[in-house]
Amino acid sequence: MNYGPLGIRYWMLLFLIIASQAIAQGCRPGTQTGSIPASSVPDRVHYIFVVDTSGSMRGLGDGKGRNIFPKVKAELKRFIERLPPESRVTIQTFDAGPGPTRTFNLAKEKESLLRYIDGLEANGSQTHLYATLLKVLQEVEKSRQPNEVVNIYVFTDGQDNDPAPLTMEDVARKYQVVRGPYDWLFYISLGIPAPQEVKSALKDLANAKVLEATPNQVPTLGEVQLKPSTLDLGNFWTSKEVRRDVRAEVRGPLQAIRIQVQAPSLEQAGALLEVEPTQIPANRTSTLTFRLRNGESLPPGTYTAWLCPEVPEGAAVGFQEVSLKFSFHPPAEYTLVPFNAPETLSLRPGERAELVYKLQGNAWAKEPVSVAVEAPKGLKATLNDQEGPVSLLPGEELKVTLENTGLGGGNTALPTLRVSAPEGSTVQEPPSLPRVTQPLSLWDWLRRFWWLWLPLLLLLLWLLWRWWQSRQPWGEGVFISAPPECKESKEPLKGIVDVGKLFKEERLEGVKVSFRKGRVYLDRTPGDVKVEQEGFMVEDGEHLEWEEKITFRSLDKEELGTLTIRNQRRRKE
Repeated sequence: MNYGPLGIRYWMLLFLIIASQAIAQGCRPGTQTGSIPASSVPDRVHYIFVVDTSGSMRGLGDGKGRNIFPKVKAELKRFIERLPPESRVTIQTFDAGPGPTRTFNLAKEKESLLRYIDGLEANGSQTHLYATLLKVLQEVEKSRQPNEVVNIYVFTDGQDNDPAPLTMEDVARKYQVVRGPYDWLFYISLGIPAPQEVKSALKDLANAKVLEATPNQVPTLGEVQLKPSTLDLGNFWTSKEVRRDVRAEVRGPLQAIRIQVQAPSLEQAGALLEVEPTQIPANRTSTLTFRLRNGESLPPGTYTAWLCPEVPEGAAVGFQEVSLKFSFHPPAEYTLVPFNAPETLSLRPGERAELVYKLQGNAWAKEPVSVAVEAPKGLKATLNDQEGPVSLLPGEELKVTLENTGLGGGNTALPTLRVSAPEGSTVQEPPSLPRVTQPLSLWDWLRRFWWLWLPLLLLLLWLLWRWWQSRQPWGEGVFISAPPECKESKEPLKGIVDVGKLFKEERLEGVKVSFRKGRVYLDRTPGDVKVEQEGFMVEDGEHLEWEEKITFRSLDKEELGTLTIRNQRRRKE
């Protein structure tokens, strides 16, 4: 019979699906921890060992003389030696009802715990298991510590014979209420088939496993934890193959772990998610390659699958699968659109401006983007009243606040936005933020254009100098009044000097002399006064000699006084 290429591919895919389901042990997508965020994964474990101490555990009354109890204690001790120090360990014995309960802090009481196990004895006569398990679950409900996993291991070689009306269904219902997302329950039947009611009650419970050990054998205890608990594989639309690192942390004798992917939602569409390699070493980090097969039959959307470890038959090994998050659709596209953002801004010191943007995206843009802002020194920028970066979903607004904290007059700053989109998506170049300039103040203008003010400043200085010079004596006058008094007086000469007023000689009032360009000039004389020096008449506007006597006379040649002018500035030099 010829099935054709499509028929062959269909049967191969069906074979892979059936095979994967057959070899997986305990990995149940949809009921496990795939939806639990990585941040909530507990970081310590409370191990509870519920141990049958009836006499049959050491061969009494079974007619076969099988003594399994020492092997149980040896396996407990071997397993405890491998546990992390932050663990708690509880030993709960039972026979004709619950026995003593002892809890040990492994970091401080490990040796006491091992001695306690050595001292356990199996001398009981009954197997009241269900009442004991209900007691254990009630105690877990009351005393579970924050961020703690609880793993329960039941060791028994019999079946419950308590006359009280209790069933394994009662235990299963209580376990469903008490169980945390990472807890495990192992029911280990030693040397006999597990009761059917136990199998029926636990078969549909997540992280619950029934083990049937052969006579005189105790299953190996262990744990497998794949980290991280969640992997984001991105978008297989653009890349059909991705690589991610996974670490297998193993407590127990396993040296390598086989792994597989379970993805029911893909299998229903005829697609398949593969992983290579399918075996990874214990307690090491491995790089895994994930490939999507037959993706053309897969509707666009987001999907969840599980990376599951495979546990050997007969081993009581608890594990947690890794949640695989991925999408298969056209790339998400994001655009940050400005609403009221001018091209430029003018901000004085301390002033601020608010700009509004809105994030838009296509139908596949459902994840948040990260938006950050960078601002030069002197300019403070915040996003939605935070320093940033901020997370933004399509449809949400972004408020950008710019504040001038010290740009300096005339300086311009250009802040920039940075938008980081989820892997596999695209984001358009973010819009440019406006250039921010601090306007020039009067002082800024004076400082910036000082060279324009320099001539005026020099002129002002020159005028001040001239004014100052005019206020300084340019000479000293020695005046001798007319005979017969011939009284001598000295006065400093400043600016334009009225000789009569300065020396209190009324007949010489109006005679004025001044200093210009290093010489003394006769500026003005009244009509009834004549001025002569060295025997020569001096007219108005002519200069006078330093240190030479100047004689003032009336029109009838009567002497009115003499004046000798000394060069005061030359003497100072």
